[in-house]
Amino acid sequence: MAPWRRPARAARERRAPAVFRFVRTCLTLVILCAGVRAGAPAGAEGDSLEWRRRSLRQAAPQGYLAVATLGQARKVPVSAAVSLAADGVELRAGSGRWKASAGGKQVAQGDLDGEDPGAFYVKRTENALLVGANGRWLFGCPVTKSDAPPEVAVGASAGLEIQSFRIVAREQVRFADDFPDPVPKTGTWMPVRGRWALSSVTYFDKSANPAELAAIFDRLEDVASRGRSREYAVGIGVQLGAGLLPQIALVANDSPAERAGLVEGDIIREIDGVRVRSVAEATDRLQGEAGKPLTLTVERNAAERKVELTRAVVVWGKSKRQVPLPPFCEDSVALITTGYDFWTDYHFRAAVRTQAVGAVGLVFAYLGPRDYHVFRWLSADKVLNHRGQWLLERVRGDRRETLASRDGGFHPYDFFALAVDIEGDEPGKLKVTCYVDSEAVLSAADDSLVPGRIGLWAEAPGVVCFDDVVVGDSAQGRTQSRRGTRNYSQLSDPTMRNWADASYQWEYSGIQYWHKAPFLGDVSVSVPVPKNQKLGLTVSATARGAEAGYTFILPEDEGPALLQRAGKTVAKEVRGNRDAKQATLAREGSRILALLDGKPCLQFTDPQPLTGALVGAAGVLPADVTVTSPNVFEDYFNGCPTDWHVLSGQWDVMNRWMCNPTWSFFGGRNDEGLLAIWSKRRLDGDCSVEADAGVMMMDRSGRYDNMRDVGLSLCAENQDLTSGYAVIFGAYQNERTILYRKGKQVASTGSSKGLLPTLRAYSRDELHSQHRGWFHLRLMKEGKSVRVYMWDYLALTYEDPEPLPGGHAAIWSVDNGLMVAKVRLAADRLGDPKPVLRAQPVFADAVLTNDCGDGSARIVALGSEYEVTHMMSGGPFAVALRPRVFSALEYPKLTFDLKLTPEAKVDLYFTCQKTPYRLPLSGPQGAAFQGVTLPAPEGLKADGQWHRVTVDLLVALRERHSGDRLLMVWEPVLANYANEGYLMAGFGGNGTGATYWLRDIRFLPAVQKTPQFSSSR
Repeated sequence: MAPWRRPARAARERRAPAVFRFVRTCLTLVILCAGVRAGAPAGAEGDSLEWRRRSLRQAAPQGYLAVATLGQARKVPVSAAVSLAADGVELRAGSGRWKASAGGKQVAQGDLDGEDPGAFYVKRTENALLVGANGRWLFGCPVTKSDAPPEVAVGASAGLEIQSFRIVAREQVRFADDFPDPVPKTGTWMPVRGRWALSSVTYFDKSANPAELAAIFDRLEDVASRGRSREYAVGIGVQLGAGLLPQIALVANDSPAERAGLVEGDIIREIDGVRVRSVAEATDRLQGEAGKPLTLTVERNAAERKVELTRAVVVWGKSKRQVPLPPFCEDSVALITTGYDFWTDYHFRAAVRTQAVGAVGLVFAYLGPRDYHVFRWLSADKVLNHRGQWLLERVRGDRRETLASRDGGFHPYDFFALAVDIEGDEPGKLKVTCYVDSEAVLSAADDSLVPGRIGLWAEAPGVVCFDDVVVGDSAQGRTQSRRGTRNYSQLSDPTMRNWADASYQWEYSGIQYWHKAPFLGDVSVSVPVPKNQKLGLTVSATARGAEAGYTFILPEDEGPALLQRAGKTVAKEVRGNRDAKQATLAREGSRILALLDGKPCLQFTDPQPLTGALVGAAGVLPADVTVTSPNVFEDYFNGCPTDWHVLSGQWDVMNRWMCNPTWSFFGGRNDEGLLAIWSKRRLDGDCSVEADAGVMMMDRSGRYDNMRDVGLSLCAENQDLTSGYAVIFGAYQNERTILYRKGKQVASTGSSKGLLPTLRAYSRDELHSQHRGWFHLRLMKEGKSVRVYMWDYLALTYEDPEPLPGGHAAIWSVDNGLMVAKVRLAADRLGDPKPVLRAQPVFADAVLTNDCGDGSARIVALGSEYEVTHMMSGGPFAVALRPRVFSALEYPKLTFDLKLTPEAKVDLYFTCQKTPYRLPLSGPQGAAFQGVTLPAPEGLKADGQWHRVTVDLLVALRERHSGDRLLMVWEPVLANYANEGYLMAGFGGNGTGATYWLRDIRFLPAVQKTPQFSSSR
């Protein structure tokens, strides 16, 4: 429809000559163009830039971010600008220079990073504005809050094109990926360098933490499956159930059935067109030669489909698989990215598990494969004569600029949480802080912290696994108590829900529910307000009864709410409030607070706070109760266990049962030594450690000869399991449960109620059986009283005249496999997780190295002497002599001077023709040893004096290997491999700080001449 015009004006236009109309049209176009120019950004008069605008539809109260990338279409001199008309600010760049103007006046200028403009960045907050280009913030100024929708304009000269340009409201970045699915999410993570794969357990639906993202340089070791896999079989990789119909009960990992999409519950109706009606008939027809195809008709959800497969060799029991993320290539560095180019001002955190020794790191402010920041953590092997090193670097092209560095090393096969915080709104004050666990390790100010993507970094050798990636608030929040595991299969299993479901941790007293575990100090209890039901919440009770603690009472009628202390009312609501949806009772020090829908209702400050730790609730069911406390940490191992340090052994998500590899839990395994994890959180005051655990099935016959030696430590220091209180459940082949204080026995019991389960597999009481059951262990200190519980049975008690003030907790065993489903830590004061770092550098010279065993020995060269110190308790405490392999015919004698202290327990070990040899030095006399024990040197004592040790290797070996013409000696080490009196755990010696000295180490040649290998300096 034509626009409406007044009749008189229309008539005049019809009578106007054509020339007049042409002139008027030209003038109109000129005016319109002038209007466009007048509306162009400040300083744009007379320039040759082509402008493009972006704006938001509404105001952005918290500010906005804008990012534009430019590309040069042809090689000519170019320039570009970004303009913010509302704030009167413009930034121009070109010919290697930049200049900023505000209010039409030039206010700053400088050299551009690069000859031509390649990108612009704008960040506006409520009171500050930042503008930058080419990977650096260049100009900032204060601004006032604006209620108008923001607009940004970018102009580019001829030969320069705007490739991307976006503006977004400034909000807190929110991103999280804990890799819950073994199938990679398309487009979320993009590999840039190296080989990446999603590593997962085979049966992810029965694991609390099924997958992680892995940078793979070497083979990813499946510790749990070693020696525990079923024999090889030819078939399609299915196991049928015991019912009447041929229904699939298990699908093997990486089998033809898995690749074809078959799952548990599928019913096989036909095999090669032949109808099958029984398990026996289907099993018989599934057999055949490898490489032979077959066709199945499978029923699922009442629908049938045909599946074509080819029989192959299948390995049962393998618990890990890897799904590659393309593209991938062989490289010594691996980098993968995610996120958006406008991310900034965030806290970026990722859990890391290291395998072998390389480097790990986080990438941020990522603009491209040659332009990013990286927080790198180098292992000891990467930094000569160091424990390791943290590096904060900016990479730009071929330049790598170190912004900050510091020595610090990690242990291989350990867990850490790496994080970076980026903040700042003013040039010169933009800052990045790097964290390991909750401890800041590096910090630097850098104006090149522009918006960009994030990434994960790893360096060869080994394998580095990442998990629990979170981008969000900068605040370092403390982990609160969790409401059970996230895995439905564990929640519904009758033998697991006792620890998996938080509601099973309550007991009903006839009046109200009481939590079984203590909540020391500050605590909060929240519930939905019930209808027509009296509600009572109790905290800090000394006994099970509302009159023994602080109680918040909400009557079922319109009566006022009450706050009571030990049964007496200390605060009363003026009028009733029954519109609330949620009620909360919280204790904060001496202050008791009752809240309705988050708003204070009643409060009381107690001059003499109660010391109880029991929590109760009446009028609601346990499933509706949420209890949180800063002094309680519950770990269901739903994610990477970064709150724990691996003292010894291999710890990972692994299957517990050889007969059924579908179930996976967090666990550890060490068949020949100490197996231990150490809590990074410190517990002070009254404290406790509880664990729901089970031993790994190691024998297919169902015998549990390893149902023994499960230890808890509390109030321990310096990674020494014996330095505080320690209890061994099922010690000495499950005959005793023993409590120690600082390595000395103070109590023990042989009662069956205090021992580990003795009921065999498949007993009627599966909950307490060896095979399916999980045992609940507790070690606690309250005042002077130290108590040990097996389930709810008080197995041991000890009154300590000098109670220990606090320390760390640990869970451990020896020569065993241990599954840990849940751990609970509680204390008067529970600390944040602090990293446990490598305390000793890698040492290696011509005759001695600590690159063996678990690497826990520190070697310090003192002139011609070597000081060897243990940096943890127990374990092998090993150092290796060099050369690591030699012929006893060439070097028939080994001699060295040795100075021993009573705390150091070591012997000399080596092998010849796969036969182990042991020369007793200060280790346990008469220790069991599956090999040849040589006569001990005469006169050797642990008296702090030097003694000469001579070993005639040729004489010792020739009489036992007379037909060997080489007599090769392998891996001579000074170590301890005995466990008499639980020495492998540090009881009776080899505690943290145990030390001995060596000097004048010589491998004497057959012909007397200057020795080739000697420690003489």
